[in-house]
Amino acid sequence: MQKTNRLIHEKSPYLLQHAHNPVDWYAWGEEAFTKARNEDKLILISIGYATCHWCHVMERESFEDQSTADLLNEHYVAIKVDREELPDVDSIYMKALHAMGQPGGWPLNLFLTPDRRPITGGTYFPPQPAHGRPSFKQMLGTLAQMWKNDRPRLLEAASSITEFLNEQNALASDLPDPSIFARFIGEMEQAFDVQRGGFYGNGPNKFPPSMALMLLLRLHERDRQGSSSVLVMVEKTLEAMSRGGIYDQLGGGLCRYSTDPAWLVPHFEKMLYDNALFLQALTEAYRITGNDFYRRMAYDVIAYLRRDLMSPEGAFYCAEDADSEGVEGKFYVWSAAEFRETLRSSGLSDDEIRLLSLYWNVTEAGNFEGKNILHLTGSDEDFASQHSLTLTSLNEMTQKARQALFAVRERRIRPLRDDKILTSWNALMISALSRASIVFGDASLADMAVACADFVESHLMQDGQLMRRYRDGEARFKATLTDHALLGCALIDLFRVTGKSVYMRRALERAEAIMSSFFADGRLYETAEDDSDDLFLRPIDSYDGVMPSGPSAALRLFVTLSRYGESARIYEETAKVILRQFSPEWAQAARAYPAMVSAFLTFSDEAREIAITGEADFIGQALKLIGSRLDGDAVYAFSVDSDSPVSLIAGKDRSRSAIYLCQDFACQTPFSSVQQLDQALQSGL
Repeated sequence: MQKTNRLIHEKSPYLLQHAHNPVDWYAWGEEAFTKARNEDKLILISIGYATCHWCHVMERESFEDQSTADLLNEHYVAIKVDREELPDVDSIYMKALHAMGQPGGWPLNLFLTPDRRPITGGTYFPPQPAHGRPSFKQMLGTLAQMWKNDRPRLLEAASSITEFLNEQNALASDLPDPSIFARFIGEMEQAFDVQRGGFYGNGPNKFPPSMALMLLLRLHERDRQGSSSVLVMVEKTLEAMSRGGIYDQLGGGLCRYSTDPAWLVPHFEKMLYDNALFLQALTEAYRITGNDFYRRMAYDVIAYLRRDLMSPEGAFYCAEDADSEGVEGKFYVWSAAEFRETLRSSGLSDDEIRLLSLYWNVTEAGNFEGKNILHLTGSDEDFASQHSLTLTSLNEMTQKARQALFAVRERRIRPLRDDKILTSWNALMISALSRASIVFGDASLADMAVACADFVESHLMQDGQLMRRYRDGEARFKATLTDHALLGCALIDLFRVTGKSVYMRRALERAEAIMSSFFADGRLYETAEDDSDDLFLRPIDSYDGVMPSGPSAALRLFVTLSRYGESARIYEETAKVILRQFSPEWAQAARAYPAMVSAFLTFSDEAREIAITGEADFIGQALKLIGSRLDGDAVYAFSVDSDSPVSLIAGKDRSRSAIYLCQDFACQTPFSSVQQLDQALQSGL
């Protein structure tokens, strides 16, 4: 009978992956903390997630090894954490690792005192000493001996790190300077890879910079003349990612990051948040440039998400793994022979197969461990011209080939799908689908966003309390600031496209929850005070890493609500509190805070509001124009309800077809046609 540990009772796919280890794992919680205190043992906290490649490697090498497990079980209390379930725990200990002068990543393995203060640690530890890293067993043995014989030294390290982290929470007194916008552009230009798109800053790796691209697009549009260099950075990057190996050329969807500067070899896992943000960037690029390539790519991403990550109820799962059958990327790559045979069996000619091999850069040698990652090196237009093809004939040939290759690939053993449903990640999808619905004029995308929002309301709200994670019938873990704030923003985005007041009311509830539970001593924290008892200090996290931080999303939420006239003075002052708290961090690296700088841009710009009343067709025409002309933070409202909580609509005759252009809630004489609004927007009013 297979051995199990107490993780077998958890819902997290990541924790369940470790439920058969010989390590005596605990989940994060009081049972583990009490054992550490009572037995005076160090804690190992090991943090990862279900689709993490190096987490799998370390499990196979160390956590499945009996001798390693014996050492851990004798001298430590071992705690496993799913970073996606407990992002506050992950954040606080990742900051501790950075305070130790180490780069971050997962698995994150830290050694703690029994009162949970960090001493030392790292990310992946090999089973044998390698590449300047001690083996995991060496770390376990050395620290166990030090805890026994040299305890003051370890306690001094824990105190020093804790003191340093507390000092990082200093408050500023001034609002940030608008020069931050030019500084952001300058930092992006300095890091830009002119030849291959994307931005340097993570060694050879390149991560999808979707939030930065969206801010660059806003800054480009804000400059009436438009900075061509800014648009070049955005378009070069979006096109390089879309055509590279980082994007799944057959099934759609963006992988986590590229391991090389040319976007060729990805880390093959696919995350919901990456694809939601990529969808938003593609949508805005299409709106500003009119290039249909971005619209086609956006719909390709949507097709992937709908097919592979959407639950039957309309919410979205977390991710797909990089590994299948224990091998990274096996599901996605092709030998030249298999590629040719698949296309030949679909009826394509040898000449067509030769062209398709050139199109997707398939060679006998391959580009990844003897196999081929399909990718493009240029546009379809260029390829058709170079090979004397019409664009129509090329499209027909590639579509037929795609269908054949995809059908064969679907018969392979798939990577693990992490089927947790997370509030904050689904909020990003609600925002992305709502915005795409407006820009593309596609009501079906709004329907998807509504289904997702209604799932969150029905499955992740318990007795008025927002929860963080849903899986297998269980909602668990109280929501963090990021959950509340991103959901609040998403609900406003959904209100913008539906005109249904219920979504604005829910957004206001998120704002009030943040104000009542996440502020203390003039600071905004990631966890509510009652939910911080398990942590050695209350976390504050403003860095916009893989997605907008809690403070960034909260800033956007409060600024937007104030612009809609909802508790305008109170919410504007709350936004100023957030800006004062985090503005000192921007001086270090503006490009690390694209979502917050974007929210500050909305705060800084002159307030302008649009109210639309009248028949559905008239409202639809106005929304089509707004979707093509204004960015996603534009303040506009219409109502399909008999009542509306939005001050912008209140008091107006909703039976009359009219468009009110307002500034600070003082409205001009209403327009009776969409053309008049178009002329006003073109003139910059």
